[in-house]
Amino acid sequence: MLVKNLPLPGLKTGDMLVFDRIGAYAVTEGIYLFLSRRLPAVLTYEKDAGLKLVRGGLPTSPFNDGSVAYFDDYMEKENL
Repeated sequence: MLVKNLPLPGLKTGDMLVFDRIGAYAVTEGIYLFLSRRLPAVLTYEKDAGLKLVRGGLPTSPFNDGSVAYFDDYMEKENL
């Protein structure tokens, strides 16, 4: 289901929105690379372990501007 203009009272910058079982609509299927937008952080949640950071926010410009050395440095820094 897609929603437009959904009021979310009390939502503040930095709050987390959780989308369960998103399948094909995950961030990997988005238009981030096309628009050179920063990929959001990816977290998983397990009842026993809580939240786990899978990948921090990731710039997409290295994919689009050819700065491969920068991207490699970023990946190394983030241990990805």
